[in-house]
Amino acid sequence: MPASQTPAHPTTHPGPHLISPKKVVKLHKLVLEHRSRLDRLNQDTATAGPGPVSDSLAVQRVNYIKEFEERAQALSPIRRLSQDVLLCVFETCYSQMSEQQFKETLPNVWPPNIFMQVCQQWRKISAARSRFWQHISLRLPDPRTIPSITGAREDELHQRLSSLAAAVKMWVANSKNLELRLYLDETQFGFQESSQTHELIREIWKPLLDARPRWHSVQGTLLYGSSFHDFLLGSECEKGNNNTDLTIREVSLAFKLVHWRNRTVSPIESTSFIGARSLRYLNISERFVMNDLSEVLPSWTSLITLSGIWATPFEVFYILKTLPQLKNGVFVCPRMEKLRNHDPEDRMFDEAKALENAQENPIESQLEEVKFVNFPPKLLNQLCAPIKFSRLSSLALKNRRCRHCPWPEVCNNEPYRIITDYGSKGLTHLHLDHACISEHALREYLRTLVDLTHLTLSYSSGYPSFGDFDYPTPVFDDNFLKDLVPEATTSAYQPRLPNLQRLRCDFLEHEHASAYFEINQIKELIKARRHPQSSLCHVADLQELSFKCRVWGGASEVNEETGEWMTCKAVYQNLADSLAKEGLDVQGLKAQGEFRTDHDVPTPPWGGIGPALSENYHSDYEALPGGSIAPNLPDEEFFEADPDPHPVPIPSPDSDDWFDDGDSDD
Repeated sequence: MPASQTPAHPTTHPGPHLISPKKVVKLHKLVLEHRSRLDRLNQDTATAGPGPVSDSLAVQRVNYIKEFEERAQALSPIRRLSQDVLLCVFETCYSQMSEQQFKETLPNVWPPNIFMQVCQQWRKISAARSRFWQHISLRLPDPRTIPSITGAREDELHQRLSSLAAAVKMWVANSKNLELRLYLDETQFGFQESSQTHELIREIWKPLLDARPRWHSVQGTLLYGSSFHDFLLGSECEKGNNNTDLTIREVSLAFKLVHWRNRTVSPIESTSFIGARSLRYLNISERFVMNDLSEVLPSWTSLITLSGIWATPFEVFYILKTLPQLKNGVFVCPRMEKLRNHDPEDRMFDEAKALENAQENPIESQLEEVKFVNFPPKLLNQLCAPIKFSRLSSLALKNRRCRHCPWPEVCNNEPYRIITDYGSKGLTHLHLDHACISEHALREYLRTLVDLTHLTLSYSSGYPSFGDFDYPTPVFDDNFLKDLVPEATTSAYQPRLPNLQRLRCDFLEHEHASAYFEINQIKELIKARRHPQSSLCHVADLQELSFKCRVWGGASEVNEETGEWMTCKAVYQNLADSLAKEGLDVQGLKAQGEFRTDHDVPTPPWGGIGPALSENYHSDYEALPGGSIAPNLPDEEFFEADPDPHPVPIPSPDSDDWFDDGDSDD
């Protein structure tokens, strides 16, 4: 091999820094001699009484133990490995750490920190490898784990913060000029910050702020208004150097409120950190909103993913028009009646008019995956004319703010145009989470979604911003399953969802949707969409099915002890195993169900509201004109009542409570 070439594999022969065989033999003899001498010292120390002789023997014993350990460690096989072999071991350990492990694992057990604690040679090799020091985890200590001795808790906390500051300084220094990936977690801190605590946190952040041009990504969870939040996004961040030429590409931050009463949406200042031109991925908590979106949008020319932004329909249009490379987005619609300094009706009219004028020059959106939160069809449909979603492949619609009442002015249940217009143009993934829907809209979706492969229908129990979900009629019933079962192929027959591969439905415990099925119907659906039947009906092979729903179980029985009608809990079933027993080929099929059996229970008049008529019915019912009888119900139960039974007071323009309270938002 020429001298200029080096072997591809690590060398295993002893290098100049290793111990020669002759020295190994000599060290063995010295170790044996030290061990014998230590045994004699232990015997002499045990027989000698208290006094100067015993103290002298104790000092000699400590020195011999130290020398013995140094000689013994030199003979360790780990100490005798060459530098390139150790480097290969370190690289393997480091490469096996995933991004998730770096976030969840404590820094003291990370490579290279754990390598630094073995010996001097390991410490030297790992410190010289800059790539090992690119991941920096800042996890503030939990004060609850510190002993609550009077005056000792704060001292212990300050000691831990000082150690963390020293570790961060070492990490930044050893990373040399490489990019840094930061993971932040102060959710367990919750400590009343004193001036000394704030200064220690400043010492932690100082080397990081100086190295901001090397930041590649920042992820984690912060306490809103804390020191960490101030140093990262607040005024302290702007005080540091290197506010320009940032190369950060990913920001994913969630914010935790210190007190449960702080439930309003709070603004995030448009700092240079957020407005970096290199930013390609931005994900912020949906409880927060950018203070001035128009200032930072022009700088996000390279942004590909934008998640958690509060925006009205026109603001969504403005975002997509300004960010031509945006491929993934999550947009949350604010309450129109809570928009600051705007009359709700005027704001909605002005935006609708502006979107109508934009139809003359529609824009071509590059969105491939998008999620709209709390957008009713009336507002979201305004975007389909000025925006072409021709590249859309994954769509998620979530609306837990709407009660889905039968009144048209509250929820008209009209189909989403983004589904009907683009469902047959490459849309493969659809997720509906309490999105406004009707039986007519569902049938329209099933007819349109010819390319759909993944469908998720999540209409489980839950609560919107106020009241209960109130679906007027069952939307998902046995007809829904019948539409998905393909029939014999004819020239006039077009199967519904022909490319469906994964179906997930959650209707369990939903009292208002009343989705009752039969387990046999679900099994028939699987049989019809599994091979070889699928080849006869021109549908794709079903790979995964998950059903959570209620099923009919016949007449109910009365508990003899309590006299109440017996109810059943939800029971898990592996549908694939039961179908395998029936001879169906379930190789590669994931099919499971969680079913709650409901029985026929005699109900009193008016659908079970109130007791049956008796001699004292006047206390429960009142006579209405015309001889009809109606129960004493709240006004909101009648169609002619105000559709908003729990009006939310509109805050003043100076109030920060101009968005939803957050309970029903994602």
